[in-house]
Amino acid sequence: MHYAWNFDFIRHSLGYILEGLVNTIGLALCSLAIGAVVGMVIALMRLGKLAVLRWLALAFVEFFRNTPPVVQLLWLYYALPILTGVQVGAFTASLVAFSLYTAAYASEIYRSGIESVPRGQWEAASSIGMLRGQQLRLIILPQMARQMVPAFTNQLIDTVKLTSIASLLPYMELVYHVKILADQNYRPLEAYTMLALFFALVLIPLLVAARFMERRLSTAAQRRARPKTTAARIGGLAFGRIEKRAD
Repeated sequence: MHYAWNFDFIRHSLGYILEGLVNTIGLALCSLAIGAVVGMVIALMRLGKLAVLRWLALAFVEFFRNTPPVVQLLWLYYALPILTGVQVGAFTASLVAFSLYTAAYASEIYRSGIESVPRGQWEAASSIGMLRGQQLRLIILPQMARQMVPAFTNQLIDTVKLTSIASLLPYMELVYHVKILADQNYRPLEAYTMLALFFALVLIPLLVAARFMERRLSTAAQRRARPKTTAARIGGLAFGRIEKRAD
């Protein structure tokens, strides 16, 4: 079967497509920012001493991680107004749904980062009179950040892909714009091919950046874990012999 490709309508509608791309990236960044803040609160609840807060945080994480985000989105946009009598906009519904979904995963990133810091550092900070918030802000978070940057870059990639389901609502993001062009010009092959290329142009650099940061952090960790140099080992042995003689 011979098919004549024609991308002229894409060229003429490039501004319209870029507008949708900006809306997609904006929604993803806002969702990640809100999700990161809410995720930190959930992570602290899970690591707290109150059993009630731990169970509430666990229920939140398990619910949002184990239900499809498209169901969460449709429930907020179509079902919630029936209960409240208030119709939320497409952007608001998408932002809330994606933020809560992202928060569930961000909380696990925070939790694993906090638990990776040796317990002795918490105890050392307490011994010099630091409050819990000071310990977290001054001692724990700087160490967590090195491990969390690649994880949050991967989460941003997932969130950008997640925004595509906002096209089910009348929110003018990239997929929604391309779908309109495909329907208007009867060119779904060209339209959705370009859609895939646009997503690839945005996501592949982020993926490369995430892998680069993972390699850098892994290399830095290996350097810190390397055994002492020969001079340092000899110095240590000599110091040990001096101590033995002194005994």
